[in-house]
Amino acid sequence: SSGINAEYGCLSVAINSHNKSLLVVMTSNQYMELKSYLFKKFDKENNYQIVARDIRERFSYTVVLALVCVRNMSQLDWDTSHIWDVLPDVMLIACSEVIIDWVKHAFVTKFNGIPVESYQHYRYQLYDDLLNPKLYSQTFSNRMDMMARKILFIPLPLVCLTITVIIEVRTLELLVGKRE
Repeated sequence: SSGINAEYGCLSVAINSHNKSLLVVMTSNQYMELKSYLFKKFDKENNYQIVARDIRERFSYTVVLALVCVRNMSQLDWDTSHIWDVLPDVMLIACSEVIIDWVKHAFVTKFNGIPVESYQHYRYQLYDDLLNPKLYSQTFSNRMDMMARKILFIPLPLVCLTITVIIEVRTLELLVGKRE
């Protein structure tokens, strides 16, 4: 949970600061991730774990970036004209994550002889876990829980951060409303 809070704080400072050096550091951190995976030996099962990690990471980035935008917009009285000030930085972080992951997977598949079709197999595995008719006797939330366990996703820290930001935003709106 503290890791997600630290990530939220860093992204918030990086996006809101006039000096964009922290933003450069955060995007260059993704290049370190790329470097850590290059030229290492992986098989199909290890590659699935990398894919699962990337799914978790992208989802976390999406939620955290959305929360940063919500908090920024609440501080600017929900004036949508200010979204264009934040959007380039958010897009830089999101696009760099996608590009680095794409290059990382290209290297991993190329140098380990993993067929590209394995990614389709991974997708079908996730679809099957979610939509398998044999599992319809279970509730939807149980199937989602099984899928989250399969990719090792723990939603509690993101839920706690989301609740905290919503409470902050709501409290700020109530305080500003009382002053006016």
